[in-house]
Parts: sequence; structure tokens; C-alpha cells
Amino acid sequence: MKIVFQFNSKSSGQGVHDAVSIAQKYNGILDGKFYKIQFDSPEDKNLDKLLELVGNLKGSLIFIDNEEGVVASKFMNTFNCPDKLLCKGICNHTHLGYYPLKEFKAYYGRSIKNNVLTTNDSHLIGSISDFLDEIEENHFKLNKELVYQYFVESTEFEKKYCSKYNEEKTKMEVDKLPNEICFITPEKYEGEIYMEEYEGEEKEINKILRGILTNCVIDSKLSIEDILNCSNAISLLSFPSQGNMIQDTDVWVYSYPHIDKFILMKLKTQELEPKITDDQEIIDVVTKEKNLFYLKNPYIELYFQVFDSNDPAAKDYYKILKNL
Repeated sequence: MKIVFQFNSKSSGQGVHDAVSIAQKYNGILDGKFYKIQFDSPEDKNLDKLLELVGNLKGSLIFIDNEEGVVASKFMNTFNCPDKLLCKGICNHTHLGYYPLKEFKAYYGRSIKNNVLTTNDSHLIGSISDFLDEIEENHFKLNKELVYQYFVESTEFEKKYCSKYNEEKTKMEVDKLPNEICFITPEKYEGEIYMEEYEGEEKEINKILRGILTNCVIDSKLSIEDILNCSNAISLLSFPSQGNMIQDTDVWVYSYPHIDKFILMKLKTQELEPKITDDQEIIDVVTKEKNLFYLKNPYIELYFQVFDSNDPAAKDYYKILKNL
């Protein structure tokens, strides 16, 4: 296999200087502003280093056996795939909504009954709208033929160069998706989250979270990084996995191992059954307090933060939450 890696030597990218040094050392050819370096194997450690340094820059391409160039990052995803050892042929590089195909049903499984997924996640509906055919208002058929076509087209490079990719297994995984999706509008929850009979603490907590977070807004004064992290946490908590309360703390932990994340959360309720009048409008704004995302209205105080599974900072935030 003949592999040629090309990158823009005039780019302002941080790793360009080191990449130029490698190109000069290994007989790279300078063609205008582009360096081209030939390798005999995709496992070459120098190719791997170049991909790390400049693989994600615009103009970085891979040419294999004199074929048309492909985006270097796609090559990197295929040949340096972190899932290669555990791969069962269904590629993780392409997502349906938030999740890789083989994780979509695992995540939403508890919300699927009789092949119908019921969700209040408007972001999910928006992200897969190209694959939805409307049956009636807020009720959709999932067009699996289009989903399958999308995955085939999106994994063309993997299909050609990855020995583990299995198109038949991909088709089988698409067939496992729910046939229909029913969207529950936020209005359906309005006024209900406090009024139903108490049915267990976890169910009550999750019900309150759904009702509050599906109608909240994020403070525009937060940094863009905080806004994105907050949005991710809201999406997860609006339809959480099974949570666990940590004994004697009132702190809840929600784990999402399929995306390597978890959330620490504390909810303090003022009343379980507040009376909401027709002319009363509550706009919940999520801001930050004690470096935690924070939301307060006359009925609740909510603190939460999302972490990577190995984030050492979580222990400090846990101490703060315990003492609130």
C-alpha cells in the first residue's frame, strides 16, 4: 500500500513547525505550500505523529495508491481507531442524534415500548429530522431506509479500508431501531410535575427535572464553554438514566458510561405541591453558583455539573454539594 500524506506548510496551526521538521527529515517533497511525504504502511509511527500534529488542519489529505485524496482525519479515525480492539463491525464514527448507532437503542431502551420511542428531547427530534416522516402532530415514523443509506454513505472509507467493518451487521443494527418516535411537548409536563401523587423519590426527582429543564434558558453571561457543557448536562438530565442518591448527602449521581460522563446533582425543593396560577409565568435561568450550574425559582434550587468519568475535580465539587 502506497500512502502519501499532504499538509499545508504555511498554515498557522500549532503543530506545523514540528510537522515540517518530520517532512524534511523523511524526504518530504515541497509542492508549492504543501509538503508531501510517502509511507509504505499506515502503521508507520511518523505518519501517526504527522496525523497527530496536523491531521485535523484544512488541506491535510491522504492519498492511497494514487487514488483521489481523502480528508486525513477520516484516515486517522479508521487506522487509529480507539475502538479497534473491541469493534464488532458497527462503526462508532457516525452518529444518529447524539449516539453511535449501536448505542442509540441502549441509551433510549427504557423509553421504547412496542417499537415506539417516547421522548421529550426536542434536540433529538431536531438532530434526526431528516429521517422522520410525520404520521400526525408530534408522532413520527423513523425512515430506516434513509438511516441505513446515511450510515453506508458516511462509512464509505471504513468499508474500503477497515477490515472489521461489517455492512450486514450495520443493517441489522438499523433494523433494531424503533419504528416510531412520539414527542412529548414540554407543555404536557407543565403543572403536572408537582400535582401527581408521590410515587417514589427517584421518580419524583426525575419528574421534577424533566419539567424544569425542558423549559429553562441558559444565562448568556456564561462563557461559550460553560454554555455548551450546561446544554449537554440539561439534555442528559431532562431524560436521565437511573440515578443513585449518595447516602446522607441528598446528592444524586447519574452515570452515562456509553459516553464516558457522569453528573452530580442536588435538588432542594421548597414545596412539593406549589399552586401555579394561570397568570403566573416562571422563566428559569441556569447560571453558575460556586462553580456549579445553578437554577432557582420559588419551588426549587437545583445545582448540577457534568464530568468526564476520570475527572479528578469531581471530588471537590462533591464536597461542595454535600455542604449545600
